[in-house]
Amino acid sequence: MKKIKIIILLTIVLGVCLFFGVKKFIKPKDEKQSLNTEFSSNAIINVGKKNYECEFSRNSGNTKLLVKKPENISGLTLEWHDGKQKVSLANLQKEFESSCFPKDSFLNLIVKILDNLPNLNLTISKDEGGYKTFSGKIEDQDFELSAEDSKILEIYSKSKDARISFE
Repeated sequence: MKKIKIIILLTIVLGVCLFFGVKKFIKPKDEKQSLNTEFSSNAIINVGKKNYECEFSRNSGNTKLLVKKPENISGLTLEWHDGKQKVSLANLQKEFESSCFPKDSFLNLIVKILDNLPNLNLTISKDEGGYKTFSGKIEDQDFELSAEDSKILEIYSKSKDARISFE
């Protein structure tokens, strides 16, 4: 009887050790890897008190933004590809070897975040099941990224008082 109690006790101890030992070595799923950075969507950009309605698309590292509103710049298209940028409006277009916007502009920040998302160190600041908010930093710029499941819903920069919301 004493041997049976010892065997049961050892089995329980071994089971507990295995459970916690295995749990320690199993890495949690890398959340940022599952975020979809290739998509097309309507988007609203808020910078300060200015609002822009756009069509936003991203495919194979190419990012394109077509402004729909305000009317005075409707049709303005911005494209990022391989470190180059193209700006066009009506029949006019200009390609730049580097960005035509300041390096730390909000639009460039969005493209940098999406280009580098798999390599960024993101922390979850809010978790409501499928809806999560991540905090991160790229080139000394803090940002928040909100997502539902793998769909990116919003990128926000407090220092720039700017956000882009995807529909």
